Amino acid sequence: MNALPLSCPICREQLQLHVASNGFYCVNQHHIDPSENGVYSLLISKKHKLQSVSRQQMRTKQFLLASGLYDPLVDTVNAMVAELPVSEGEMHHLDYQCADGFFLRAIVNACKQDWHHWGVSDAENALFSAAKQQTPGRLLLGTMKRLPFTDASMDLITVIDSPLKGKECLRVLKPDGKIIVVIPDTRHLWELKQIIYPNLEDKPLQLNLPKGLAVDKQIDVNVTQRVSAQQAKDLLSMASFSWRVDSNMNHELLQCNEMDVQFAWKVLLLSVS
Repeated sequence: MNALPLSCPICREQLQLHVASNGFYCVNQHHIDPSENGVYSLLISKKHKLQSVSRQQMRTKQFLLASGLYDPLVDTVNAMVAELPVSEGEMHHLDYQCADGFFLRAIVNACKQDWHHWGVSDAENALFSAAKQQTPGRLLLGTMKRLPFTDASMDLITVIDSPLKGKECLRVLKPDGKIIVVIPDTRHLWELKQIIYPNLEDKPLQLNLPKGLAVDKQIDVNVTQRVSAQQAKDLLSMASFSWRVDSNMNHELLQCNEMDVQFAWKVLLLSVS
């Protein structure tokens, strides 16, 4: 029996691994085969609204992640993963909204023991990029409204590149499982925010976590790093407030050779309360 922690998107029965084809199937003979890129689609309807990430957006993000600016965050998350207790039996890790798999690849290297790694996203082209970069684990295309996993099946869920919303992560987490979530702090990209909001005020961050979760540990990552004009422009284009950026602001940034920018995140270790 090659039971998987996956539920069939059609009938909700548990999926099994078909070793010969490397595909999935359930007792009702529903089959899910990987694409040529190695991505499994667990969508049953084309009505599901998928995210669309342009090539330019992906290239910009990959350029920034590869630059080393996010290394302090990666090191902190990896250290938290490495401190998790080792247990017997199969261990399953879900990287929620894994995008192109950058953080998933980093976490795989930090695990003390063999884990089964799963990356799920609703951005098809980002998953194809993750597969192209040989991201370890199985990559799943699915909707975040209903994660394609069985109840209480995950030992660890990482939420690094997306807000933690709804109850789905809590549903698929084991009773003794852990969630690691990364939240940008109010001082994150502070110097860039000041360009857009001249009268910006520093206010404490309000943690809006789903009910049923408790904070076991919190690590604040705060580092000031020198960035190039192009990196500053790219950081702005990726930020949640990018819609406020106009051509004059971009021109102003490109006139600067370099600038110091604060990077600030809260890394939380959560468990079921």
